[in-house]
Amino acid sequence: MNQRISHALSRISNTYDDEEATSGVEELVRHGRESVGPIARLLTFAALTEANANCDTGERVYYLLKALRLIGDPAALEPALRFYVEIDDAVTRTGQTHYERHLIQVIGFAKALAPERAASLPTLTYDDVADRRGEARSAVEALLA
Repeated sequence: MNQRISHALSRISNTYDDEEATSGVEELVRHGRESVGPIARLLTFAALTEANANCDTGERVYYLLKALRLIGDPAALEPALRFYVEIDDAVTRTGQTHYERHLIQVIGFAKALAPERAASLPTLTYDDVADRRGEARSAVEALLA
């Protein structure tokens, strides 16, 4: 992996400082498509729940999705949708509904990145995410098929 990309990912993953994380995002965007694979590898439920993280893991997800959105490569849609499935499975398995907020983030990202392709995805809100997870999951799986 390109050393600058690695360093940018490290800045996002090892800080509580918004300016530092934003500079990491900017660096990833400068590298464009080359950054998509390394970012996508960090979109996992394990990374979201990392016990020894040196950052707010929810914020890390926000910054990683922001970088992917700004890069604008449609290839980023599939890893993000797989991340959605992983989070949804974890919420079902653990009952930890506070992770549902990340489902909202991923759906929003998908709609911003590929509006036509993601048109079938429902818009989730904090008020209805629990009730519409099944509908959203079906739409996500259809896109992944």
